[in-house]
Amino acid sequence: MELEAKDSMNKPVEEPKTLTDVIKSSTKILPLVAGVIAILAPLGYLIGLGYHSGYLNEFGVPTSAFPLSITDGYVNAYYVTLFYVVDIFGYMFASNFWSELFIIAGVIFLIFYSFVKAIRYGHPDSQDRIQLPDQINLFFKYFHPSQNDFTATFMIFFGALTFISTIVYLAIFFMFLWVMISWLSLEKGEEHAQESKKKFVSDGCIYQPSTSISSCIKVIDAKGTTVHEGLLIALHGRRFAVFTNNGPIISDLPEGAQLVRAFSKGTYSDNQQ
Repeated sequence: MELEAKDSMNKPVEEPKTLTDVIKSSTKILPLVAGVIAILAPLGYLIGLGYHSGYLNEFGVPTSAFPLSITDGYVNAYYVTLFYVVDIFGYMFASNFWSELFIIAGVIFLIFYSFVKAIRYGHPDSQDRIQLPDQINLFFKYFHPSQNDFTATFMIFFGALTFISTIVYLAIFFMFLWVMISWLSLEKGEEHAQESKKKFVSDGCIYQPSTSISSCIKVIDAKGTTVHEGLLIALHGRRFAVFTNNGPIISDLPEGAQLVRAFSKGTYSDNQQ
């Protein structure tokens, strides 16, 4: 016992492994993480691009005039996902959600219950099982795959056809899922653009109650003259798009011009009070 205690004391103390070391030493984590990233990376940008296209199209602005960067695409995807999560939670707490959920769960339970009863009913040891006539038993025995080459060939052909059909259906499912994700993000962009446009048409340029900053931007040239004033739609480099009372305007910022969002000190002091 004393020798074992001395040996354990003489053993070097191993330093705790970091998360990076664990990931590097594992042969399954890295391929799994790489596969997930390979799927989520283009999917995230696709969501952001759909929202970007829907928002610009609703204002009548071509998407080619304002290319979307990868960073902005991922930011848009984050907000789109957050918006839909909020919508889902809002629907979950609606009055009819739980009743619909219980009804669907009850129907699914009845389907599985019927399936289990059918299996139990057809079991050879079941007391409720109906004994078939000898002629039918002989018929089934003759066409059993282990006794009949035609039936065995048909089973192999049907299995191969099922396998191929499953691959085709999975491909169609993922294509449909891809299109649905693009369409949902596009719809969310159009929805937000419609809300912004409707608020601008009804209220015009107003100061936000919480920040006292105007909802519109002003394009002021080098002489200090306001060239355009309206709702900012998009900005890329020196190119901008604003929605005014006369419709959307797409232009490049002149030399020496500035984009200004007005701030009301009076409104801010009123809010502080």
